[in-house]
Amino acid sequence: MRAPQPEPPIPGSFATPSLLAWIVNGKYVMSLPLYRIETDLKACGATISRQDMAVCVQLVVAGLVTMIFRV
Repeated sequence: MRAPQPEPPIPGSFATPSLLAWIVNGKYVMSLPLYRIETDLKACGATISRQDMAVCVQLVVAGLVTMIFRV
Protein backbone atom coordinates (compact mmCIF):
# COMPACT_ATOMS: atom_id res chain seq x y z
CA MET A 1 0.00 0.00 0.00
CA ARG A 2 1.29 3.44 -0.95
CA ALA A 3 0.43 6.81 0.44
CA PRO A 4 -0.97 9.29 -2.08
CA GLN A 5 1.54 11.66 -3.62
CA PRO A 6 1.30 15.17 -2.15
CA GLU A 7 0.22 18.03 -4.38
CA PRO A 8 3.16 19.97 -5.84
CA PRO A 9 3.61 23.53 -4.54
CA ILE A 10 3.37 24.84 -8.11
CA PRO A 11 0.76 22.88 -10.09
CA GLY A 12 2.22 21.36 -13.26
CA SER A 13 5.80 21.90 -12.09
CA PHE A 14 8.47 19.38 -11.16
CA ALA A 15 9.89 21.79 -8.55
CA THR A 16 9.90 20.24 -5.11
CA PRO A 17 9.28 22.24 -1.94
CA SER A 18 12.95 21.85 -0.96
CA LEU A 19 14.19 23.14 -4.35
CA LEU A 20 11.86 26.14 -4.15
CA ALA A 21 12.99 26.82 -0.58
CA TRP A 22 16.64 26.61 -1.69
CA ILE A 23 16.10 29.08 -4.55
CA VAL A 24 14.05 31.54 -2.46
CA ASN A 25 16.57 31.29 0.41
CA GLY A 26 19.43 32.00 -1.96
CA LYS A 27 17.59 34.92 -3.55
CA TYR A 28 16.21 36.68 -0.47
CA VAL A 29 18.23 35.49 2.53
CA MET A 30 21.67 35.13 0.93
CA SER A 31 21.06 38.02 -1.53
CA LEU A 32 22.32 35.99 -4.48
CA PRO A 33 21.37 36.99 -8.00
CA LEU A 34 19.68 34.27 -10.03
CA TYR A 35 22.71 33.82 -12.29
CA ARG A 36 24.78 32.80 -9.23
CA ILE A 37 22.09 30.37 -8.12
CA GLU A 38 22.02 29.00 -11.68
CA THR A 39 25.80 28.48 -11.51
CA ASP A 40 25.51 26.71 -8.15
CA LEU A 41 22.82 24.40 -9.50
CA LYS A 42 24.94 23.58 -12.57
CA ALA A 43 27.80 22.66 -10.23
CA CYS A 44 25.41 20.21 -8.53
CA GLY A 45 24.41 18.73 -11.89
CA ALA A 46 21.02 20.44 -12.27
CA THR A 47 20.24 22.69 -15.21
CA ILE A 48 17.53 25.22 -14.37
CA SER A 49 17.44 28.49 -16.28
CA ARG A 50 17.23 31.89 -14.62
CA GLN A 51 13.93 32.47 -16.38
CA ASP A 52 12.44 29.30 -14.86
CA MET A 53 13.75 30.26 -11.43
CA ALA A 54 12.31 33.77 -11.78
CA VAL A 55 8.87 32.34 -12.61
CA CYS A 56 9.11 29.94 -9.65
CA VAL A 57 10.07 32.78 -7.30
CA GLN A 58 7.16 34.91 -8.55
CA LEU A 59 4.69 32.05 -8.03
CA VAL A 60 6.03 31.27 -4.55
CA VAL A 61 5.83 34.93 -3.51
CA ALA A 62 2.32 35.26 -4.98
CA GLY A 63 1.24 32.19 -2.99
CA LEU A 64 2.75 33.58 0.21
CA VAL A 65 1.08 36.95 -0.25
CA THR A 66 -2.24 35.21 -0.83
CA MET A 67 -1.80 33.17 2.36
CA ILE A 68 -0.72 36.18 4.44
CA PHE A 69 -3.51 38.51 3.31
CA ARG A 70 -6.31 35.94 3.15
CA VAL A 71 -9.30 37.57 4.76
